[in-house]
Amino acid sequence: MPSAEISTALIGIVALCFFLYRPMLDKPFSEDDGQWLYNALLKTRSPDTKHKQHQSHGYFGISWIFSRAFSAWSSPDSRAAYTIKAIWYTLTACSIFWLTLLIWPSALTAGIAATIFIVATALPSTLFFFTYGEHFFLLPINISLALVIIGTAGTSLPLILLAGIFSAWSNQIKITSLPITLATPLLFLLGGAFFPMLGLFWLGYLLVTAAPMLFIKDRYEKQTYFMALYGPVLLFLIMVLKKIKLPTVKKITKKASQAAKYDSPVTPYAKAMITKSRNRKLEILLENMSAPALDMSLPLLLCFAQIPLCLIQGGTALVPAGMLSLFIIMQQCQQNYHPPHFNPVWVPVAMLSAKTVSDLVSMGGATGAVISVCVVAASLWLGRVAFCLVRSRQAEQRIAIGDIEPRLSLLFKFAEQVGAAIRKATPQDASLFVWGDQPSLYLYANRRSIDPRYLFVYAHHGEAIHLPYLLKSLTLTPPDYIIFYNWRIHDDWDMEKIQAHTMTPYTSAGNFSVPGDDGKPYVDEYDFTWDFPLYQLDKAKYHETLLDRAQFLCKIKGPGYHIYPEVDRLFPGQPEPALKYDFWRYRQIRPQAMEDIEKRIAGAETAEETISLLHVRAMIAYASGDIDQELQTYETILKLNPMDIRAMAEAGGILLRKGDMSGATRHLARATALAPYSITAAANFALLTGKSGDMEQYTLLMNRCRTFLNNLDLVPTEIESFERMFSLESLQPTD
Repeated sequence: MPSAEISTALIGIVALCFFLYRPMLDKPFSEDDGQWLYNALLKTRSPDTKHKQHQSHGYFGISWIFSRAFSAWSSPDSRAAYTIKAIWYTLTACSIFWLTLLIWPSALTAGIAATIFIVATALPSTLFFFTYGEHFFLLPINISLALVIIGTAGTSLPLILLAGIFSAWSNQIKITSLPITLATPLLFLLGGAFFPMLGLFWLGYLLVTAAPMLFIKDRYEKQTYFMALYGPVLLFLIMVLKKIKLPTVKKITKKASQAAKYDSPVTPYAKAMITKSRNRKLEILLENMSAPALDMSLPLLLCFAQIPLCLIQGGTALVPAGMLSLFIIMQQCQQNYHPPHFNPVWVPVAMLSAKTVSDLVSMGGATGAVISVCVVAASLWLGRVAFCLVRSRQAEQRIAIGDIEPRLSLLFKFAEQVGAAIRKATPQDASLFVWGDQPSLYLYANRRSIDPRYLFVYAHHGEAIHLPYLLKSLTLTPPDYIIFYNWRIHDDWDMEKIQAHTMTPYTSAGNFSVPGDDGKPYVDEYDFTWDFPLYQLDKAKYHETLLDRAQFLCKIKGPGYHIYPEVDRLFPGQPEPALKYDFWRYRQIRPQAMEDIEKRIAGAETAEETISLLHVRAMIAYASGDIDQELQTYETILKLNPMDIRAMAEAGGILLRKGDMSGATRHLARATALAPYSITAAANFALLTGKSGDMEQYTLLMNRCRTFLNNLDLVPTEIESFERMFSLESLQPTD
């Protein structure tokens, strides 16, 4: 094959990619971009050392690719991300040219194959602009197959080793490429050294699979890496084996299910896809794939016409037909009928249809009727393609996200404005949580998430997934800012409900609205107003909340003393945290403790310092069993600061146990109204309602307290201690 012919074809491929991929660069981030590019863009935690943030795929996956590619940009953004995708697809098109050329040594056939693939990636209906593993593993798969074909033809063992490396890389990007990896060694039958080639191929595979062990130091993270890579395969096998009702198989699947329970969204995601498609496969297939199939109708027809000829020809001609079969099997294993999961098929479709076109062009003695039919068919298809590609360059379509209703597509672009506003209005080290399925906001705002495991709150479900764990995260590490950008699922989760579950105070920090035609916030067909409120952690109240939480946990024999160093770190300058930490950690009161604290109170220079020390004195009185002095101390605090919630809640609890219902009601009603985030106030007020005979309210408030304590990861004995301390039987009046 003349090198000039090949060079010309490759230049044409690159030029066509540059022209057709141009509209892609204006796209906003999609939802999946927020997950895959989180580490790469924010550089919050290197994927090299913290693999546990990359669930359901391998170490050298999409995030790793973008992390390396973004090093060429000083300030990477959505345009940089789409530029990387465009370059990757260009390389994929070149790899298709190479692979096709090895199977059928014709620059025409190879050039047509690459062109058809480029058209498929540029058509809006195929959704190739989304960041999916299926779009990225095509390049290493093609390179691996090409190396195997060359290696088996010339018995070049080093190329076989390299092929194993690229095949392993495709699995790292997404394990659904595993069927291709398992089938690739069949090509060694065409060579003369089957077993040496087989050994070298799997050696290359193992080198890539084991390489992350050099970077991952933590034993748990090493285990997580392997489960993240191969867990989906294990889960799939479990689902298949569960259909076999034999007792031995049941035991195996039970043990395998226990082994597969790792912290990943794979399990609920897989179940959601299977449930969604059950008994509706054809309906969902037509709904999702009608547009791509129509746009690629002629290549599909030409592809199916070529398959019988490939089967007759045999040899390497079976490669594209085998790829087509295996890619369809991959999709069926996932049971996800979204177009990106079908997109790998466009590689073999491009190759097979290109061969058919090449055969038609080289066919001698074709009748005028045959030529006319071919010309008309080609003209109709090219006309449809041209219309779609021209339309994709229009302003509205350039920012459109797939087949979503045009106005909904605006929300993806609107997220860019929201993110920019958050970035401008918040400190650089502020944390953010996005309630909804729009993690691209983290990228636009350039703000870290409190827990990257929960970048998606709903993830294709009708309700929030992993909710208990998510609420624990929000309770233990509350974000500095929370924004509700939830337009897919309309449920009752709002700031008030989150505060009720986490007992963490927030205040309004702004609101973002998408205007309708009348200038007012747009209301969609589900009567949902496109208002996206932003809330900020109330630092002053949170300070009091932490101190309240710490002492409450200590009193129920929980690990509350661990909170005091965190309080001292977040809010330095007050003596209370350090003094209480020393006491609650060792649970010992020095004989002269009260005398020492009285001296410090007398020497306090500010009212704030005095109040802080008085809280310590109240704790010493509590530990000494002097309930009267404890109450008197809290009353002193309230004289200095009538709005001290902790003093109100503690004084109310003491009065309740002393039988002073009037005094208890006065303090506790006010404390719970002013500070619904105080666990001490809530628990004491629950006891007050129970004592007053309102058992329904008592049960409701106690359940709220239990929910909150569960969010703090308390052990059963600590929950039992809480139950005893705030049971109605605990109300024995103390003189």
